Amino acid sequence: MSHWFFSIMALIGSQRDGSLARRAAFVGWMSAPMYFLLGLWALGGWLLAEHDARLDGRVLGYATVYAFTLFLLWVAVALRGLYLDSTRRPDRLYTQVVLWGYAITAAITCYLVGTMNIVSGLIMMGAPLIGMMLFPVRQVLVVFGSSIVVVLLMSVASAAGYLPYAPILNSGLLVDTRPGFYYALSGIAGAGFYVAYEVLIMMALVSAWHYREAGVRALSITDTLTGVANRRHIIDELERQLAIHERSNERIAVIMVDIDHFKQINDAHGHIAGDRALTAAAEALRACLRGSDLIGRYGGEEFLILLPGASLADAHDVAERCRQAVAATGVEANGVRVTLTASLGVTSRPATEVRDVDQLIHIADEAMYQAKQGGRNRVVTA
Repeated sequence: MSHWFFSIMALIGSQRDGSLARRAAFVGWMSAPMYFLLGLWALGGWLLAEHDARLDGRVLGYATVYAFTLFLLWVAVALRGLYLDSTRRPDRLYTQVVLWGYAITAAITCYLVGTMNIVSGLIMMGAPLIGMMLFPVRQVLVVFGSSIVVVLLMSVASAAGYLPYAPILNSGLLVDTRPGFYYALSGIAGAGFYVAYEVLIMMALVSAWHYREAGVRALSITDTLTGVANRRHIIDELERQLAIHERSNERIAVIMVDIDHFKQINDAHGHIAGDRALTAAAEALRACLRGSDLIGRYGGEEFLILLPGASLADAHDVAERCRQAVAATGVEANGVRVTLTASLGVTSRPATEVRDVDQLIHIADEAMYQAKQGGRNRVVTA
């Protein structure tokens, strides 16, 4: 059961990223069930009219035809949208017709069941919110703003006696304080269904929206080649950790990693091999870290590792594991296996002794250069 629910949620949520035609088609799929249920309600009332004088069989017969006609119309509109989407044919007129068609039919339906009816209020409140998740806000405001004005004018006309109020209902029902069982039960069921229906749609669209935003955020903080944090994110996190640890005077350690002879790999085997080497090195380094540590690509073939709360000895142990992991890593390039090594500089300082991020990185960077000058493939602490 839960599998079907989440599948439906995913299907609804995917409409947000669909083409304009697909989003407009979704309006048709969203509208069709409402008019189908309205048709069933009117048909049920028409069949019961012989047994309840409060039910106007003639009006309910017209309402049945009206509702099922709109049901078929919205199914046709939705199928047209799917056709446009599958053929990738842009049709802005189709979208305009769908939005204005929804607004007009919704306004007419609200008038027929009563502009003060709870279902009418839910339609006029929920439809624009869903619309603004699928279409440009300005476009939705113009369309639904116009329909709300029409509904308000019909309400005033009904109050002034120029139009009958809720003509789909028996006029005698409006002055009777004891509405029939069919009207009372169907009114509650209709309102409950529409609330659940709108909540489901909005939940799916909002969830898809949040999921997409999370994806965008992940892209903004991730190095696209290696999959580790990018430079901006690792620096931001280091600044945040310094601020946190400054209050408790805990230590904070960083490791600067440089892949040895990387330029030679690029020159001898090409940039594709160089990219593979960076990706393999990043995976090897990440596998050596603790859960609280963070690795980021600092630039080129350099990586920066952040180890909150680590002493110099602990940071050295992590760095040595990283060195061994990189040394055990290789990539295939033009039929030749290229082995990798790395030089690492390590430092650990109490947060209160660190002036800023640049100072801490500079110390680790100097240690890393000492490692390279000392023969590479080694760890130097500072």
